Amino acid sequence: MDSNWTKEQTEQAIIKQIKKEFGNQKYDIEFFIKSDDGGKHIEARVIGQLNSNDLRKKIPINYDGWRTIISYTPLEVVLKKK
Repeated sequence: MDSNWTKEQTEQAIIKQIKKEFGNQKYDIEFFIKSDDGGKHIEARVIGQLNSNDLRKKIPINYDGWRTIISYTPLEVVLKKK
């Protein structure tokens, strides 16, 4: 796969598109545009490792030319804050 493709959507448009397609899952997903050594990517963040494992099966590794990364906040951290 060529890693030098051009992203045709703006950051706002791709976030709106991915939220529309995957945002109505059984858990709350936060989507962000982030950047690392490989360039800009979409990060989807959920609470709990099981939710992130499930989400990884649904969201492709490349979504309309954007790399996707699924991350999670451990449930234990959320429970300790309350």
